[in-house]
Amino acid sequence: MHFILLVGVDYEEPEEIELISRDSFGESIREELEERDLLPLSSKNENLPELLKIFGYLLGDGTVYDKNVVFYGKKEDLKEIRKDISSLGYGGSIYERERKHNIDGNKFSATETSLKVSARSLVELLRELGYPKGDKTGTEVRVPSFMGDLPKWMVRLFLASFFGAEMSKPKTSNGYNFYMPEVKFSSKKEDLNKVPKFLREVQGILEEFGVDSTVSVASEKRDKVVYRLLIGGQADNLLNLWEKIGYEYNMERNSLSAAAIVYLKLKKSVLSKRTRNQE
Repeated sequence: MHFILLVGVDYEEPEEIELISRDSFGESIREELEERDLLPLSSKNENLPELLKIFGYLLGDGTVYDKNVVFYGKKEDLKEIRKDISSLGYGGSIYERERKHNIDGNKFSATETSLKVSARSLVELLRELGYPKGDKTGTEVRVPSFMGDLPKWMVRLFLASFFGAEMSKPKTSNGYNFYMPEVKFSSKKEDLNKVPKFLREVQGILEEFGVDSTVSVASEKRDKVVYRLLIGGQADNLLNLWEKIGYEYNMERNSLSAAAIVYLKLKKSVLSKRTRNQE
């Protein structure tokens, strides 16, 4: 059973802006995308919200290669992604397999669940939106440049889906205070003082929603460095994160954040009442 609250920001009608033109694709791909009403892709295209969600999640927990788009996650969440994939005119299959892992000498097995969509036209569309080619760790990842021209509710869909894949779940340290939510982001080891542009861009978007954050180095391994984007733990900051942005494609984190919102609001109300009584 999941506890759900409405999360998000007010709806705004988007201004008409062309994001991707027909000329970006060869004839066969262009025709396939047009049949699915994915071209021309403008800010008013009715399929854009689903595309933004899919794109955001893939940046966190997915991969794009050859003619395949693969999402990783829990089965219940992958089913929700598959619904949106279906609304775009594509089909996908969910697979489960047992995989062996060896992390720093710690060997264990785990079931990996994935959703695979085989469609070259979708791959090329995601590339045009800005999905990186090759290993995400060794390739510069950026927030799509057109994101700043979209209304906040659309930007939220992109960010909430990325957080659904990558941000830690709401969790208390002692039953009363919450750990600061975090996103870990791996990058090629170059200049440790040079924070990946993607994280800076995410920070900028968070500020627009009233959410403060910091970025620091979490760990280093040979040619890779892991950065940590950390959300400030103040109650109002957490409420802005979970009420205005939240998580897409992650039922567990969405449910936990809904419970956290209720708890934080109740706590604020009790403290406010206690302060008034002392005056």
